[in-house]
Amino acid sequence: DAAAVNRQAWTDWKIAFSDLKGVNAAAVKKLTIGVGDGKTPGAGKLFIDDIQFGRVSTPVDPGKANLVALWALDGDAKDSSGKGNDGTINGPIVWVPGQIGQALQSTGSNGTATWVDCGTGASLNVTGAVTITAWVRLAATGSDRKIAGNQDNVGGGNKMGVYSNNKVEMEIRNAANQTNSNRNAAGGTTLVAGTWYHVAGVYSAQDGSFRTYVNGNLDRQQATTYILAPSTVSFKLGRETYGTGGTYWYGALDDVRVYNKALSEGELLWLASH
Repeated sequence: DAAAVNRQAWTDWKIAFSDLKGVNAAAVKKLTIGVGDGKTPGAGKLFIDDIQFGRVSTPVDPGKANLVALWALDGDAKDSSGKGNDGTINGPIVWVPGQIGQALQSTGSNGTATWVDCGTGASLNVTGAVTITAWVRLAATGSDRKIAGNQDNVGGGNKMGVYSNNKVEMEIRNAANQTNSNRNAAGGTTLVAGTWYHVAGVYSAQDGSFRTYVNGNLDRQQATTYILAPSTVSFKLGRETYGTGGTYWYGALDDVRVYNKALSEGELLWLASH
């Protein structure tokens, strides 16, 4: 893709050995990354970061067995997972074209923001592992904006948002009210306003890790020894999960999901492409 090197934003590149004609992958001992046709080098400045080597993930349907909530946000805040976690919309109700059907728009300002209270259903109060996914579009950048969660600021719960550095973060609290997130983890995609992204936050006690994904690709990860504890507050979309509010989402939210397992990259790739 010759146009890829002219893009101003960070772009995820996947280079499959199967695309390299005449190369015996089993015999490769050295890999050089650059720009050019192999004979004439390219000109200019190219920034490369976070090089990984391994098998390319294949999209896999995550199914519905571990799906505990699905708010499609197509004209209402009903839960279509079958678990009964229907939401109540607070603030002005504005529907806009979404990535899938419609999306719920919010101004992000106190007094006029739109958010959804999804209740305290037992199926939403997951502990050992959790995945939150959503299609999001920011109207502006540079502020702390919450997407979804039930972190209670007392001793439990989780939440996903976009921090003021414009990167996706996942956070949990343990029973001692200690908080841990991947906010300060290295790397990460810088989101820009006006663009739809599929974002995901994954926590696994078994793996001892936080991971965030953008458009199905691993974005940032961080190890943790903290154990996610149950929450005492309702699950919310588009605002701070505890207290009286704040850090409202500014932009559009679409197709928000919660799973009671740590989804794989293949499963997140599937969601990002459907």
